[in-house]
Amino acid sequence: MGGSDCEHIGQGLLAQPANTLSSLAYVLAGVLLLRRALAGRSGARMAPVVYAGTVIGVGIGSAAFHGPMPAWGRFAHDLSIAAVLAFIIGYDVALARGASAKAGLAMFAGVTSACAVVLAVSPDAGNALDVVLVAGAVVAEIGATRSAAGRATADGRLWIVIVGVVAIGALLNALGRTDAPLCEPDSPVQLHALWHVLTAFVLWLYGTAALGPREQARP
Repeated sequence: MGGSDCEHIGQGLLAQPANTLSSLAYVLAGVLLLRRALAGRSGARMAPVVYAGTVIGVGIGSAAFHGPMPAWGRFAHDLSIAAVLAFIIGYDVALARGASAKAGLAMFAGVTSACAVVLAVSPDAGNALDVVLVAGAVVAEIGATRSAAGRATADGRLWIVIVGVVAIGALLNALGRTDAPLCEPDSPVQLHALWHVLTAFVLWLYGTAALGPREQARP
């Protein structure tokens, strides 16, 4: 089995086939976001383009970790997750303070760099780091919704969908972890793989229904 991810580890580039192939959902989401970003207003492209690249990075890190499993795979996997959360924190904090998108990207770079140091020093800190970052992203998002751009593009249904999908995904992921009730190591259908697909959808939805409209609403 692959750590806490249940799926049996085989040989070759697809050591965990279901978890590796499902990681490509992030790449697809990122490519769709990138295409959308490049079609937007020229002055509102920077943050969406960086976000799209970060989402693609999650897919690459996850595919490496679950597929060929190189020595750097775990670091890439954990850092890419931290990076996408750091983007949301940096962007939302800047938006809440009325600062520019460039300021948000600078904060994103700083938080991501700090996360890289933490993970390099303590490779087992990934889960704890994600908890802290998720909490920070939630607080930052609350602040962003109160900004002018946030109010102009507010849609409560978006967050109902996001919270609902994440909750369902988290439940399935927990039930499908190693030694959990629904763990089937040799099954072609893995609940951790479904977690990949559901969270990729959430990242795509945030980019299309929150980030993109907010950038377009900026003066």
